[in-house]
Amino acid sequence: MQREGQSELTAVKAKHRLNHLFKQMLRLSSSGWCGSSNEPGQNWVMVDFKASTLIKGFRTMHVQRSDGTTAFTSAIRLQYTDDLTDAFKDYANPDGTAVEFRILEPTLSILNLPLPIEARYVRFKIQDYSNYPCMKLEVMGCSRLECKLISFFSLFFIHSRIC
Repeated sequence: MQREGQSELTAVKAKHRLNHLFKQMLRLSSSGWCGSSNEPGQNWVMVDFKASTLIKGFRTMHVQRSDGTTAFTSAIRLQYTDDLTDAFKDYANPDGTAVEFRILEPTLSILNLPLPIEARYVRFKIQDYSNYPCMKLEVMGCSRLECKLISFFSLFFIHSRIC
């Protein structure tokens, strides 16, 4: 998660993996992670933030595989919960349909959530991909306290400049 210029994924769990590309390689600064299933939604990564966290967006990037192919996620859905004993909720439109974030090219993609979510666990489900279900990932957000402090200081700074 992006916090004050630092990037941190606290705990990651993945369903499926391909060969040598493990979940520990998920970060943007690493070689990437690849799932092994061809089925939509069967390859996913779950991040445990260890506490309820305000998620504002995420970044994905392509993976350059050892065979020379470029692989990337072209459609991804988010699910979230505060308790693993509860069912995951889809990040959804007001009409209840799941939002599918589209990625058109194998470049760094910055995806901001129109409405932030608050959750401890967030699952990133690969719905479609180019060549292989692979990605690098970073999540942008902050803890509730950090977000309140940021908002307070932003308001203070804006007020100070106007006066």
